[in-house]
Amino acid sequence: MGVSRKCVRTWVTRFAVQGEAGLLDRSSRPRSSPTRTPVHVEEQVIQARQRLRCGPDGLCAATGVPARTISRVLARRGQPKLALRGSW
Repeated sequence: MGVSRKCVRTWVTRFAVQGEAGLLDRSSRPRSSPTRTPVHVEEQVIQARQRLRCGPDGLCAATGVPARTISRVLARRGQPKLALRGSW
């Protein structure tokens, strides 16, 4: 049927414990994110972005936060991409 044994075992276990309610769709979002970037670091990144007007690589050098983390913070906070200067 195109379903792995592990997947079937998960369904069987859920059904045994929760009945039909265990077979309903559920969110795949984790219940907690213990390694999420702290709010004060996110604020530091946003303030540096507004002050310096540069991308993740420049903010990385200014804040000490990894560029990929900065990218995630900017996306999560809804920060727009920077306009290209002098390219028109």
